[in-house]
Amino acid sequence: MKESKLLFVTVFSLLFAWAETSVHAQWLPQPPTGSGPIYYTGGNVGIGTSVPSYFLHVVWSANSTQSQVVLQNTNSGTSASASFRALNDVGNSMGLGITGSNKSNYGALVANNASLYAYAPAGLTIMTDYAGAPIKFAAGNSTEKMRIDGLGNVGIGTSTPISLLQVNGNLSVGGGASAGVVGTAQVTTGGASPISNRIAFGTDGSGWEFAISKNQGGAVTDLVTVHDGGNVGIGTTTPPAQKLVVAGNAQLFTGGSLYGNTVNQALTLNSGSGSTLSYDANNYMSIGGNIITFGNNPGEAMRIYNGKLGIGVAPGLPSSSLQVAGDVRFGSNGTNTDLTLFTDTPATLNGTAYAEVNTVTPVTVPAAGQTTRTAFHLKNATASGQGTNQIDLVVDGTISGASVIGAVYQDVAEWVSAGANLEPATVVVLDPSHDDQVVPSNTAYDTSVAGVVSAKPGVILGVAAAGKAKIATTGRVKVKVDATRAPISIGDLLVTSDVAGTAMKSEAVEIKGRKFHQPGTVIGKALQPLAGGRGEILVLLSLQ
Repeated sequence: MKESKLLFVTVFSLLFAWAETSVHAQWLPQPPTGSGPIYYTGGNVGIGTSVPSYFLHVVWSANSTQSQVVLQNTNSGTSASASFRALNDVGNSMGLGITGSNKSNYGALVANNASLYAYAPAGLTIMTDYAGAPIKFAAGNSTEKMRIDGLGNVGIGTSTPISLLQVNGNLSVGGGASAGVVGTAQVTTGGASPISNRIAFGTDGSGWEFAISKNQGGAVTDLVTVHDGGNVGIGTTTPPAQKLVVAGNAQLFTGGSLYGNTVNQALTLNSGSGSTLSYDANNYMSIGGNIITFGNNPGEAMRIYNGKLGIGVAPGLPSSSLQVAGDVRFGSNGTNTDLTLFTDTPATLNGTAYAEVNTVTPVTVPAAGQTTRTAFHLKNATASGQGTNQIDLVVDGTISGASVIGAVYQDVAEWVSAGANLEPATVVVLDPSHDDQVVPSNTAYDTSVAGVVSAKPGVILGVAAAGKAKIATTGRVKVKVDATRAPISIGDLLVTSDVAGTAMKSEAVEIKGRKFHQPGTVIGKALQPLAGGRGEILVLLSLQ
């Protein structure tokens, strides 16, 4: 190092000596030992060479890393530095130097800072003028950290970049305690200023996010956003409530799958067999080949083919709108019922045209010459010793047939408002103080007689409600009767009596030798006799 310093001082001393003389070429005295001879010829100075090709041409041969030319500024002032500087014809310059230990900050220059700088309007160019030669950057030690190869590819952490920018490691954009969190940083490509197609990190006021956006005609649209909490939105800027929200269509290519907790819980697309939504191997829904199949632990349970639903028909295909291979069970009483339902449209039954007809068809078709009967049975499920389970058939329309009703009980009744709770077999009359209401009879030969309270009508009309009673007006029904005035025989006409809710035998009035019963008073004809006292007998109602 001392020899290099001595050599440098000697060179500059000689140069100053030459500047004061008119000598243009001469051998100079032998320089200090170890520095080599110094020559001046043709305006060039040579150190270690007698034929210098440049203004200053230094040649040596030494297997050493020791510095050969050294500039040192020993001043420790705030403006001190040591540097080489090159000037052009207009005074623009570039320099290579190092600042002193107490140098005041000047821009990016700080104390003990080595720098390469330019003071020129065209800027600073770092280049290699050899085909394929890279520019390398090392920091911290002799290990390469970055390079620009001969193709212009920049590699950070790699010496063989394969794209314009290749980073072998993490890349952070932004600042703050966590890179990319404070403010919004973005990588943009093309488009209009200030925001082009971009990948952005930061916040848009709705929560921290990562966004991929496009700029079309100056309108910036977020295509994909990731909000704090990890929820992803595609095609929407509204913070998604689920882990993935897609505003628009999503396409899964053939052979692709979406999985749940396991690979068996999946939505899978397959061009060969169709698409399958499965929970596990035995519970699934499959769509393909005009067939939708449903599996349920284990095997197929149901399928839809061309709009027809088949239950238990696999591997066959349903031949009607609904086909069930097995029992169809309504309710939960454990009774098996073989029932096939068809829909026929249009149809004409008993001279009436219907838009559609629901037909109950027997499962077993009799052989030629044989006759079978099929019943649609609403069965009472209660057992012996239990209470009564009443089964009602409610029809909004007309009931018709060769034999429509075969009720056990033989009277027709209506739901009618009553003044109080009335016992079965009670004779009632119209209530003169209320519209459409009945009360128990209490006057003999009352022409406002309206019927009898029925215990179990064969047919009942109207709608049940609180305060209503089942009033029979025709058919056979039990009736309270009083035979204390006169015994009752089969066929006698009955009328109201003075006993509340009770009938008695009607006494005919003789007019010109003929006997007549008072019009409007007759309840019906006795079907059973009662010799005396009071009781209940079966009566054929026939209000007259």
